[in-house]
Amino acid sequence: MDLPVGVSLSFGGKFFPVAPGAYVFGRDAACQFSIDDASVSRRHAMLTVRADGATIEDLGSRNGVIVDGAPVVSRFELKDGNRIRIGNQEVQVRVSKDLAPTARDRADTPLSVSPSQSEGRRFLVETMAQEPTRTGASPSEFFKAAERADQAIAAGDAIEAESIIGRRLNDVLASMRAGARLDVRIPRMASTHALRLAQTRRSPYWIKYLFELYSALEVLMPREIVDGLHKLASTVGPIDMRAVDAYVAILSRSEGDMDAQEKGLLRRIAMIKDLASQRSGGKR
Repeated sequence: MDLPVGVSLSFGGKFFPVAPGAYVFGRDAACQFSIDDASVSRRHAMLTVRADGATIEDLGSRNGVIVDGAPVVSRFELKDGNRIRIGNQEVQVRVSKDLAPTARDRADTPLSVSPSQSEGRRFLVETMAQEPTRTGASPSEFFKAAERADQAIAAGDAIEAESIIGRRLNDVLASMRAGARLDVRIPRMASTHALRLAQTRRSPYWIKYLFELYSALEVLMPREIVDGLHKLASTVGPIDMRAVDAYVAILSRSEGDMDAQEKGLLRRIAMIKDLASQRSGGKR
């Protein structure tokens, strides 16, 4: 049996321990390692830390992931001393049994690392695998509630699904507005279930919720969410146009940093605003 090892990453020369779990690097504010760099994709790479080692993999980024000067073409097993380049940022890796995490390490609170202004990059690091979130529940509890809600929807009982997951979805939004950094999977799952409730309950409340959630995240909605809203916006309402306007305004501020695909998605979101406006007769 392999001995347990610890993994640490260096940002600007200082190493920080990383607990077992999955961590995403990217420009997206919901990533555990959030990098303010135009050459970094919104979801660029994933680091997976295990009890016996760690891997890095490219998530289909535009500029790739480089380890020790070579591009990563599949999941790469990291070794002590490897140097990972993501966009313009280099991260050094330490992997050693001498760094094996203690129970205290795994319970550490989220850590914020701010390099010098000359580097012009921001890193936010958190250990999240099974820690309680600021929603008052662990990720596993949220996922169990989401699974029960899915079962209720499959049984044709959207009202029951809403009673199971609705309060938790509102807690997620409240936590995001308060500046909490949650397990990256929770906002994503919250948006998926809010869309399902909007579809099954024909509820404008959950459409508004989606715009408010992504306003709090300050990121583009995934394509599948935009597709779902396109189908709903002209048939479900009235929608609170203030939430739509606020989200479009947030996205417009960063339009200059978007690639062609992202700008296309922004245009589709603007079309949702038009559809919602037609459905509500332009009322606010």
